[in-house]
Amino acid sequence: MYLKIRKYILFIALLLVLPLSIAFSGDTASGRAHDAFLNAPKRLTVLCAGVDEAAENTDVLMLATISPEKKEITVLQIPRDTYFRIGKEEGKINRLYPAYRLSGWDQNSAMEQLAREISDAFGVTIDYYAVTDYSSISYLVDRLGGLSVNVPADFPCSDGTTVPAGVQSLNGKQTVAFIRHRAGYVEGDLARVDAQKLILAAAYKKLKNEVSLSDLVCLIPDLYKRIVTDMTVSRQISLACAYARGRGEYAVRFLTLPGAPTRANGDTGAWYYIANKKASDKVLARYFDASVFDKDSRMTDSARAHIASIYENNDVTYTVYTEETIDKLEIKTKKDG
Repeated sequence: MYLKIRKYILFIALLLVLPLSIAFSGDTASGRAHDAFLNAPKRLTVLCAGVDEAAENTDVLMLATISPEKKEITVLQIPRDTYFRIGKEEGKINRLYPAYRLSGWDQNSAMEQLAREISDAFGVTIDYYAVTDYSSISYLVDRLGGLSVNVPADFPCSDGTTVPAGVQSLNGKQTVAFIRHRAGYVEGDLARVDAQKLILAAAYKKLKNEVSLSDLVCLIPDLYKRIVTDMTVSRQISLACAYARGRGEYAVRFLTLPGAPTRANGDTGAWYYIANKKASDKVLARYFDASVFDKDSRMTDSARAHIASIYENNDVTYTVYTEETIDKLEIKTKKDG
């Protein structure tokens, strides 16, 4: 079971267009895998973040979990505008990491604190973390040979070109432009979160069908220089070897944290994404073995009725996408009206 767990941690890392740094302790090559096998956990959860180079906002933030017992992998996307309070201060969840950095913390310390905050608020045990920037994502996609994606709307690239809607083979820079784009979507940032699911699915298909063990092992030394994680190179290589032993055994699911957007003052003010208590509880308990979601009510404001109504609504639903259903994901564009 341990070998199966480790090979799917690698899948999560690349699935999220993050480096091959999410792994277990132990070293298959040295023969220590048997001891690790006897103590394999029932679930492993990783906090993955992608930051912009300028302000270090975590504009890509995800929880990825593996359940060997249920043979499933779940990726939960957390919208960058998610409302989150620390003490009396309110803000967006994507500003936590840069706030720690501005306080003088190094990248590892900042990620450790971010993991603690999210673990406490979501009721989830976070085992490891990894953070990278957009340039590293671009590098990884190019090393993988690009990703085939059904682009929902034309989007501009930094070189002045435009990628048209339709099935396209995206290189690294185009992939970064795509995951950052939102201007062409009716739902703005929420649609961008959905568009990123298309990248996740494309990366998964690439890994499953085209990437060899030798390709993975060759990637690791370069990737290790481009990411911040609490994993070692030897663990990454061990993971790559384990991954090569088998593919496609687990069900893969993609979800967005249930909730809805609203403005801070109803009709004015900053836009926030308000998590829904009941639906988030259900998702996190089902797929992450979580305890109570937001036990300290840090993700709502009871004094503002329009925020509390989203948070407390008992009728909020959510959609689970799989490898088979991701093509049915509809992203409404402004061109569509």
